[in-house]
Amino acid sequence: MYLTNDYPVPSERMGLLWALSGVSDLVIVEFGPEGTTRYLLESLKEFGHEAQANFYTTTMNEDVVVFGNYQRLNQVLIEIDQRHQPEVIIVLDSSVAAVIGADLDGICHEIKPHIKAKLITINGGGLRNDWTKGIETALRLLGELAHPNLPKLRQFNLLGCCADEANHLAESDGIEAMMTTHFGMALNCNLSGKTSVASCQKLGQAAVNLVLRQEALALADDLKQRFEIPYVVGRPYGLAGTRTWLEKIERATGLTADYSADHLELTALKIAIDQAIKQSPIRAVVLSGNDDPVRGLADFFRTELKLEVYFLKSSWSARPDQFTFLEPLAYQELCQRREVLVLADGLQIRNLPDTKRIQIAHPNLAGLTTEQPSLMGFHGAAYLLNKLNN
Repeated sequence: MYLTNDYPVPSERMGLLWALSGVSDLVIVEFGPEGTTRYLLESLKEFGHEAQANFYTTTMNEDVVVFGNYQRLNQVLIEIDQRHQPEVIIVLDSSVAAVIGADLDGICHEIKPHIKAKLITINGGGLRNDWTKGIETALRLLGELAHPNLPKLRQFNLLGCCADEANHLAESDGIEAMMTTHFGMALNCNLSGKTSVASCQKLGQAAVNLVLRQEALALADDLKQRFEIPYVVGRPYGLAGTRTWLEKIERATGLTADYSADHLELTALKIAIDQAIKQSPIRAVVLSGNDDPVRGLADFFRTELKLEVYFLKSSWSARPDQFTFLEPLAYQELCQRREVLVLADGLQIRNLPDTKRIQIAHPNLAGLTTEQPSLMGFHGAAYLLNKLNN
């Protein structure tokens, strides 16, 4: 028997749907019972995020499960196509449909002549891998919608902003503001935090792709091969970390970053960093959550602030072999003998005072702050230093 304590690792299916949920005129039809679709929508609400895509379910009864009657799916697709006239419909099977061996490709092949919308099928039930594989699949699928031969514009794509990460829209807003301030570049497509089918179709016109997470690398490679769009991987945390990130964008685009609006803020950051190193009572930081933000934050705290950094195991860690996790008893002892700042999910920080906690992962719990600025860039560094110094 496999036992899981606390929150289990999300499945491939959940990652797929979380990533697709941010595309506002996308229609998603799940061939399965209504409970699985409701669970997806409820999970998004727990994240503090409403689905932008349009979700439908065929529901299921014994006719489907026992006798393999797929007429209901055909009727649903025809009705959606006629009533809403969407450009794209994604049809995916639930775990139940996968178990009974439903042939979505065959079903949709037969119905395509009767439907104007582009039909995309996803098979397998989404239970073979964890949620990160689902996110990678969804991002690449959305990338396939990009139209060829579009003129290049002074714009950027943001790849890997997804609902599985806490505060993901605030983080994307922070990057958009930095790109406007430093390069005069507008956002072309936020994939898939907040976008549309039309924006996905224009992916190829961007001058650079900014990759926020490992799961978006495959899409970035695809877009580089198809449209010759360079990409920059990583997240801008801290003073030096943000400068390095901006320098990567300079090399990728040939543009020069404008720091004229940052003079006062950068001076204040240097003072705050010096104060944190010399005077902050907090000398250790504990991190837990999604791999990419945890890795980026750890580098900032360890390299720029000379703090000890420890890690707690999380169901959001897709590559646990890359971290050395504290045992629960060792974590308790650390908190008892040291001033510690903990950046983790709502469950792990709920009993800590406000001055010693920052939420960086789901779930959200009542009583914790829900409005939090981006932790990236110069503004994010100022917020983190304020936590350390006050």
